[in-house]
Amino acid sequence: MIRSTIELITGIIFLAGLTFKFVHYPGAALLLVLGLSLLSILLLTHFFKGSAKNPLSSLMYKLSIGNGTMYILGVLFKVMHWPGASFLIVVSMLSIAMLLAFSALKTRTWYYALLPLLFSITVLMALFKIMHWPQPNQLLFGSYFAFSVLLICVLLYRAQTLKKSEPSLVYTYSALSVLVFILFLIELKLKYATNLFELAENSTRLVQSFVLAAIVLGIQRMLLKSSNSPEIQNDFRILKTIQGIYLIMLIMMTLVAAYN
Repeated sequence: MIRSTIELITGIIFLAGLTFKFVHYPGAALLLVLGLSLLSILLLTHFFKGSAKNPLSSLMYKLSIGNGTMYILGVLFKVMHWPGASFLIVVSMLSIAMLLAFSALKTRTWYYALLPLLFSITVLMALFKIMHWPQPNQLLFGSYFAFSVLLICVLLYRAQTLKKSEPSLVYTYSALSVLVFILFLIELKLKYATNLFELAENSTRLVQSFVLAAIVLGIQRMLLKSSNSPEIQNDFRILKTIQGIYLIMLIMMTLVAAYN
């Protein structure tokens, strides 16, 4: 209960910081520093919770937590122009891309394997963009759009297959697919129709941030409320991976807000 409260407060502080940054209100930097610092501490507390029964899984879990923490700190350092930011971002994002690719290799179901593999390419291309290295821009958006379309299809497919065995989960998977679809439309607007509906880019980015947060929170609530469901157990690892992917994107919005 205490941890859930702290996580909620941290999320509110971070989203408030993003909101203030996008609308240029004073206090944005303080809120973002506090929110990202708390988020890195909360993530680091999971470091010692790896399963000792499976050494490889435990190692991968610890590496994921360590790289996630390094990534958050790298973004924080980058926004605040502190020394060491580039090192943290390069190491963490390269490691995250490799961990996602490794996760894909361990997954037997082809569409579950393809999701982290596609996003590993997105992470790698995003790193090239952040560091201003030469990179094929179409590969960044192509891999992300392919990931989004595949995820929407997978979520809708799972909603259909669960109608008889777990009807209570059908709405949750369907709602997640709708949120991912909305996010996909927002990305299309930002890429190809910036003036659509006469919405300023900062306003669109702010909506994008809240949709990302809704996806992360929605998956977390589903995992907590349906932890005893055998269907959730089957999907647990991919759902956690998807949650991590959207958390990576949400943190990335800090850089977008800072340099927009």
